[in-house]
Parts: sequence; structure tokens; C-alpha cells
Amino acid sequence: MYVYVEKIHFLKSGHPDSSKAYLSTLREILPKYRAKEDEDLSDKFERRVAESCGALYASAFNSTTIALKVFLSYADIKSGHQVICPSYMPIQYINAILDVGATPVFVDLCPSNYEMDFHSIISKISDKTRAILLAYPYGIPCNPKEYYELCKDYSIQLIELVLGGLGSKYQGKQLGTFGHIGIIEFHPKRSISFGDGGFLVSDNDDLASYARAWLLSKAVEGFDPQLPRKRISDFYASIGLWMIDRLGEAFFRQLQITKRYDSFFRSVSDTHTPTSHLKGDWNHGFYPVIIEGERRNRIADALGKNGIETHKGYQPAHSNTFIEALIRPPRLPSTDLIAESTLLLPIYPSLTTAEQDYIIENLEWALSTYRGSYHRGAFI
Repeated sequence: MYVYVEKIHFLKSGHPDSSKAYLSTLREILPKYRAKEDEDLSDKFERRVAESCGALYASAFNSTTIALKVFLSYADIKSGHQVICPSYMPIQYINAILDVGATPVFVDLCPSNYEMDFHSIISKISDKTRAILLAYPYGIPCNPKEYYELCKDYSIQLIELVLGGLGSKYQGKQLGTFGHIGIIEFHPKRSISFGDGGFLVSDNDDLASYARAWLLSKAVEGFDPQLPRKRISDFYASIGLWMIDRLGEAFFRQLQITKRYDSFFRSVSDTHTPTSHLKGDWNHGFYPVIIEGERRNRIADALGKNGIETHKGYQPAHSNTFIEALIRPPRLPSTDLIAESTLLLPIYPSLTTAEQDYIIENLEWALSTYRGSYHRGAFI
């Protein structure tokens, strides 16, 4: 049938490709990016990210959850206020909203592309609403301009949460730069991959000063002074600078893998692959495919037994027992359907042609072996 290859992990750091290469890379980058006496590498890294995003400011946090809390504090979003958001995202962002005393108000998704149902958002806005949190699951672009105009009409904040990292754009502009604030992850699953965290980006002078004051000082009003400081180290900043220099290469490799997956799934009638907005550019840090829930589980198990790691995506926050008991969220049928049916495939830049062949051959076998009653129309 096919020749077994070495185990294929779901995630690998896009750069470098191996631990040996990693050590070699450190020897290369530390001398190259060593800062001047009056400049640290974290500052240099933040400027490079701001330039890459087309934003005036970028503040690097070791925790994007803290970055979100910093903005919520800056915007004076607190007890009695509401933040409209999807449930389908990492639960730590929901916890950040709860930590400042605000209430998350969940909106269901459009099943075709993981985007929030725009019309449902309008019906959720009240006099308690202070912000809309627009998340881009897996970095899939939508049209952020319509969300910004909506927020402008209601005098509320637009927070963009870019869960796919750098590289995803709308009309040539980096996601995360359309709202009042953008949070761009550089978690190990993202295009820039070293430890947890990410960037808070904006064009707001006061917000940038507030974020920097929090990062550099021991305490900021409203925060626990015992919290560890969350600014990235020069060591990680040097790796980040090295990776930014190679992002174009990483995106190109992932795009080639995406084209192979797309070509394969076009011939499979009982699956659905989400697409980005026509004016959007997706960095393809992930490759999600929708497969009927129980069938998805069987296929994931079959791939795993043959050495191919996959992932089933986020557990919706509204299904968390604590969140459910605390805020009694509404039914979100499309969100539940997406969560029960999403399968994420390996797509990191160092995935070889032989490994891609092996994944596709196994997918073809598993999809033909485990057939389901999937109806494509459910996702249109």
C-alpha cells in the first residue's frame, strides 16, 4: 500500500527543523542580533514586528492572556460590562475577561469559515457592551472592517485576536491592525514559535505607553504586584528576529502543502475545508478539515496508529462546566458542530514531500474505510 515513514508530529517549530539545527541556529543568531549597549533585543524585536504588521507599536508579552487583561484594564472594562466574543477559542481568553469582572457574551459561528455570525452580534449588543473580541481561529481571515464600523457605530472597542500568528492579512494588511488593539500569538503552534505569548499591537500612543509601563515596572494599578513580569527575554527576542527573517520561506512552504491538501480534498465529496475571505491572505499555520464527528474520531485514531499525529481543535468555552455554571451560555449549535467535526492536519514548513505523500495516502485509505452520513450543505 505505502511505505511507513518516521512518525509525523502534529507540530514542529517552523524554524529550525531539528534540535541539532536549533543549536547551530543559536550560534548564528546571538552574535548577529546582539544589541548595542543602549538597546536591548526585546526593543529591536518589537520594532521589527510593528514594521511587519504596519503598526506604530508592538509590545511583546510572554502571555497573550496578560496582554488581553492589560488592554481590558486600559479600556476600563470591568464588573458589570460585557464583551461579545466567540466560544470557539482557547479558554484562557475567556478567563481573562472574567478575571477583570466582565462577562463574555457568546455568539455562534458561521459554519463555513469559523467566523462569528455578524447579524447575531448586532442582536447581542446592549448598554453593557464595551467590546467585541474578534478571534480568527487558525488565522482564517474574514472582513474586519465591517466589525470596526459596527464598533464605531456603538462606541465600543474592537479587539482582534489573531490565533494564527503573523502573516494572515485582509486586503494586504495584517490582521490585528484593524481594531483598537490586536493580539497576535507566537505560541509554538504559530509562525513565530518559541514559548507562549505574543504581541499587543496598536497605533495608540497612550496604550503603547501603558503596556510598556506594565511590562517594565513592578506594579501597575489594578494588577497584583506579585505577578511575574511578562516581558520576553533577549534570548527569545533573538530567536524571534531570526524567524522573522525567514517567515516568507515558511509561508511559501506551508502554501505548497496547503495546495496539495486542497487538491486531495476537492476529490472527496463528504468533507469540507473552510476558506478565507476572497480579499484575505491566510498564513496556513493550520489546515482544518470538517469531517462528521464520529467518523472524524475514527479517522484520527487510524492516522495516529500509523504514526500521524492530528489535533481536534479547540474545546468551546461554553461547554466547560465552570463557564456553563457561571454564565449559563445560550445554545451554540454551529459552534458545537464545528468543534465535534474539526480535524487539524500537520502542515509545518519542514514537512517533507515523502511525509506529505504518506499523510495523503493514509487519509485516502481512512476516508474510504470509514464512511459517514456527512452532508456538505450543513456547512454552506
